[in-house]
Amino acid sequence: MRSIFPHLLRPLKGGAPSLIVIFAIGLTLVAKAGFWGLWLCLVLSSWYWKYAFILFDYTVRGVDEPPALDIQMVNPVDEQRPLALLCILGGMYCVCHALAVKFGAPAGILMGSVFAIALPASIAVLGLERHVLRALHPTVLFMVAASLGWRYGLFIAVVLAYAALAAGVFALDLWLPFNLMLLLFMGLSLFSLLAGCLYDRRDELGLEVWHSPEKKQARADAEDRRQAQKVVDDAYGQVRAAQHLAAWGTLSGWLETRQHRPEDYEWLIDRLTPWPDGRYLTRITEEYIDRLLGADRNGEALRVADRALRHDEAFRPKTAASTLRLAHIAATGGAPKLAQQLIADYGQRFPDDPNVRAAEALMQRLSAL
Repeated sequence: MRSIFPHLLRPLKGGAPSLIVIFAIGLTLVAKAGFWGLWLCLVLSSWYWKYAFILFDYTVRGVDEPPALDIQMVNPVDEQRPLALLCILGGMYCVCHALAVKFGAPAGILMGSVFAIALPASIAVLGLERHVLRALHPTVLFMVAASLGWRYGLFIAVVLAYAALAAGVFALDLWLPFNLMLLLFMGLSLFSLLAGCLYDRRDELGLEVWHSPEKKQARADAEDRRQAQKVVDDAYGQVRAAQHLAAWGTLSGWLETRQHRPEDYEWLIDRLTPWPDGRYLTRITEEYIDRLLGADRNGEALRVADRALRHDEAFRPKTAASTLRLAHIAATGGAPKLAQQLIADYGQRFPDDPNVRAAEALMQRLSAL
């Protein structure tokens, strides 16, 4: 439920509040001017509904802040959806009136209720596709309502709540500009909520948006990998210039800034595999295995070691403790051949290690299998 409030309150941000205040003052002057204010009323009403659809466009495409109204937005040639909506409402009224005349008031009221329930879907289709006939097609309207699910019922409930609130406020006969500002806010709030509900279901509806958490994250990931690739390219340039200490510092420093995340080790290993100097791949893999073992991610450490041995049979973990531990993990984890590979030359690599006899005993037990 809390997710609807940003949509409802969106007209309080950006350029919408100033528009609400100015239009409320303008409509107050219209009310005072009577017949002579009719032209101004038509202009302000036209601009308001055009802005409502523009707010719809921005919201449904993921822009959180409402735009400021400008001359281009109210160009009558560019924006015809308010006129189309007026025609739809007029057509609905004519149908209801005809049914009431022919079959009685209950028939007109029943059809009016059906139209009222379908109207949000019709506005949604009109806002998205700018197509009047599709905005009247029952199948299309049903599909939109079904796609929104419970949000559609929630939107209708908000409409009824706003209607009740407006009736209560107007009954108090408060300051007219305040009443008009409230009414104008409610209209924009409903357009924002309808568009926001569509935006929340953008994947199911297949909507193309300008801004979304997914797109933002994708852009951030792309920039992140671009920066990471630059680090690898810089390190490779240092390797070619025989600046090996600098190259290792570049790679290890990058991993340090990334808090040594496993996914970064995986990515870096993929980039280092084609390098002609295999020492960097070996050292990074050694560091990776040690960190995985330190985090008790034994299965992953074993997978990384197995991959390294497939690439280079001479690969071994960096320390005696890591080698023996990984061998025990492999032996008890159903990978005896991998365990044998790891400790085949244990005594030669770590002749002074106190666990040499334990490694030899493990090797004998594995050979007997």
